[in-house]
Amino acid sequence: MKGVCLISLPWQEASKPSPAVGALAAFLRRSQGHIRVDCRNDHVGIARRIGPVWYGILTSGPLTKYAEMLAFPALYPEKAQACVGRVAREVESQLTDRRLSEDAFRAEAERQLRSMTPQERARAHGLLPTRSFDPKSATGLAEIVEMSIGLVMVRMDLSLEHTAREIADQYDLVGLTTSYNQLPASLSLCEKLKRLSPQTLTVLGGSPINGRVGPSLIAEYPFIDFIVQGEGEYPLNALVGHLDEGDFAAIETTAGILTRKNAARHEKGVAFWQVADLDALPFPDYDDYAELVGNGDWVLLLEGSRGCWWDQCRYCNLNNLWRGYRVKSAHRFAAEVAYLCKRYRKTTFEALDNVLNRREIQPLARALRDTHMDLWFFYELRANISPYELLALQEAGLVHAQVGIEGLSRSFLKRIRKGTQVIQNLQVMKTLYELGIGSGSNLIVDYPQSTEDEVRETCRTIRNYAYAYEPLGPKAYYHVPESPLDRERDHCPVKNIRNEDLYRHAIPDAVLARIELFRKSYDPVGTPVSWSPVLSAVQWWQRVQGHYAANGKRPMRYFDCQTLLIVEYLRLGKQCTRYLYDLERELYLYCTKIRSKRKILERFSRRMSEAELDDYLAQWTSECILYREGEKFLSLAPARDPRSAARRIREMAREEGEIH
Repeated sequence: MKGVCLISLPWQEASKPSPAVGALAAFLRRSQGHIRVDCRNDHVGIARRIGPVWYGILTSGPLTKYAEMLAFPALYPEKAQACVGRVAREVESQLTDRRLSEDAFRAEAERQLRSMTPQERARAHGLLPTRSFDPKSATGLAEIVEMSIGLVMVRMDLSLEHTAREIADQYDLVGLTTSYNQLPASLSLCEKLKRLSPQTLTVLGGSPINGRVGPSLIAEYPFIDFIVQGEGEYPLNALVGHLDEGDFAAIETTAGILTRKNAARHEKGVAFWQVADLDALPFPDYDDYAELVGNGDWVLLLEGSRGCWWDQCRYCNLNNLWRGYRVKSAHRFAAEVAYLCKRYRKTTFEALDNVLNRREIQPLARALRDTHMDLWFFYELRANISPYELLALQEAGLVHAQVGIEGLSRSFLKRIRKGTQVIQNLQVMKTLYELGIGSGSNLIVDYPQSTEDEVRETCRTIRNYAYAYEPLGPKAYYHVPESPLDRERDHCPVKNIRNEDLYRHAIPDAVLARIELFRKSYDPVGTPVSWSPVLSAVQWWQRVQGHYAANGKRPMRYFDCQTLLIVEYLRLGKQCTRYLYDLERELYLYCTKIRSKRKILERFSRRMSEAELDDYLAQWTSECILYREGEKFLSLAPARDPRSAARRIREMAREEGEIH
């Protein structure tokens, strides 16, 4: 074989290497040592050509799903005007959320337009003949934005052509990952490559092309030769081995691989071929990325587990790439962290795991601490994590987390089968906040068949309790293939499930009717409730937190004076203070961790009657400094600073034998 080339395209963030390319390259280089394996992190080069400001805008938040459409006009030039116009409208509508002021944004857009090369200008006029691409002719910001989006599209298209020319006839197999809104760019590159080098074989992989999506794409686009569904290591390695040996017949029956011949037999997708022991995997190889970007400000991406041990949330399809939950041992993961941090001179990493298993948290935290490195890392967590487990991770280097909060209504959490309670959500939000761990957690809105009671309860929870902590980010529900809700279509609260309507601006209707894509639009069954009150409550929440943060304070907090506990909080828009002495203080602090009524009675029955206890709990609940869910209670006030919170959490965990 002449070799294999693995490629990452937009819209992977430029400050991060492709984890798929890094993992697969390492596996192939270890397993197929006689075959050349090259990696191209072309998302970095294209980001430089587009410009860091524009690339940063288009890879942040909800704009990324619009940005991905800008590769489709290479396949469907007749859709260029509609596609650019739709993306431009979305960018303009979100300018208020950008860090750039409108003047700075316009200045950057004009600078980019003035920098157009003759080749770019000719391509732009060919695709968008109605635009002059002269910033002086623009009559307003909207026109400037549309011309700039057109320039982004052209620069990406020309960059893909450049890549196709460079790799044509150089490799037997070219593999592209689709995981980070990369599918349209990957399709475009495959089409360009096949025109230049028909004998070069192409393979796509990634979660967006699992299930029904893969067979539909390989049937529609003749420039795709193979699609890997599920984990890539074993199937891709087998594909390379079969190609090297010339055994094309064996490819047709290899697990995890769709071909042009077998796709018709696997309409719902092909069976996965997974790695059983994650400890046996090689460390990811980011050498090609590091050589490209140098020792600048970039982040290591690491993987400690695959799948989700819960895997019952109705809205979620994050596990459509896996079957079952597997985890690297704490020792093995810490060794990987230490090796990669030293090799690339980094101490910042993001874990790619969908979730951590609680049984793994303390061993993992100890193993990471034992590296004796000043680590800074991000992890996704589940809301049932205990305060001490969060503290242990923070002491190992956790600085930012995303917790699966999703809802602040008891019945809503049951509806989405989250398996957690509001009181658990409030506890983890409080602990993150008081320990100073950043939180990027979400709040699902517009969920099908949610009720007005759920909207009202969510608003009450925000205004009475959750306001004390870092605000959640509202995320509108979107329907995705392979989620439990999608698999339960006979009982699904939505109808007319179809490819997302947004794609109609970039893909011809006839094509859109034939293919399956990852994101879906739908029609609700019945009249959906309005979640606008929740959005208003979140805006109020953001203002409250912003006001107090600007003054170096917290809207709710406690000060411990040993025999006296001072609790400051908001009630009906007014700042209030509650003084708790001696036994009251001890009771309130005991409930800074979720406690059942039975546990509280066991602790305090010799020092107060049940009636007295009930009076305290009822009074604090009415003042909204204590939250009650059934027979469980949680004190809501966070410590005034991380040091005080850490001391309390550690002492409580030591007393209760939680540290192991």
